[in-house]
Amino acid sequence: MKSCSPFTATVLVAALLAACGNPPPPLDPDAGIAETLRPDEAPRAISGEFAMPTIAAPNAQSTLYVAHLRNQKGQAIAGARTMLLQNRPASDYMREPVRRDVIATYKSPKHGRVHFMATADNKPKYLLITGNGFQPTLIDLKSAAPGSTDERTVRIEITPICTMIILDHRGYLVDNALVTMKPAPGSKPMRVVGSGNVGTSQRSDDAGEVKFTRPIGRYVVIASNSNYKGKIQTTIDWDGDPAPIEVTL
Repeated sequence: MKSCSPFTATVLVAALLAACGNPPPPLDPDAGIAETLRPDEAPRAISGEFAMPTIAAPNAQSTLYVAHLRNQKGQAIAGARTMLLQNRPASDYMREPVRRDVIATYKSPKHGRVHFMATADNKPKYLLITGNGFQPTLIDLKSAAPGSTDERTVRIEITPICTMIILDHRGYLVDNALVTMKPAPGSKPMRVVGSGNVGTSQRSDDAGEVKFTRPIGRYVVIASNSNYKGKIQTTIDWDGDPAPIEVTL
């Protein structure tokens, strides 16, 4: 059998690539891996420099959105849950938008930069910053024009996280408990997103744990089990201590 010359092999490879067409650009174009927080770490402000991989430029069918998350001191914000949305969410869905509206989700690494590559459909896009430690913040972005880049710095502060463990009268953990933590009458009001108790209520997880993003202050705590039984109401003065608070139904 005759072997192909280097020239012949090159021609064959070129012909094969031409027949297949150029592959589309990757949705996540980071070249390299950014340093991130551990999954169990709370969000925090980062001082110092961390490697920031290069982002590929958008092509004629895509739009690149880049946001550098910083606090007022200029520190990078790591651990923020960010989402690129194709529709503006209603106030009751600011913490968890309707799934069909979410194009992509990205948790900010230690360098504080998040980025998304979207289809260039010339329609408005929105950046939602949320998650434990952050009051939901929605930012209007530029429409997704072909080959364009929208890069900006976003100022955002980390808010303390209040953790509660819900127990029944026997001391067992209560999952799916409905827990509300809202400002006590006469206390300094916090910015609440949503109507009624939306934005102030959460469900406990399988370990009976529930987390609230709250500034230091005086709060009314209301809790009940998944059947709305065993309801209790109490008032607490929370000083921002991250240690879990036990709530017994």
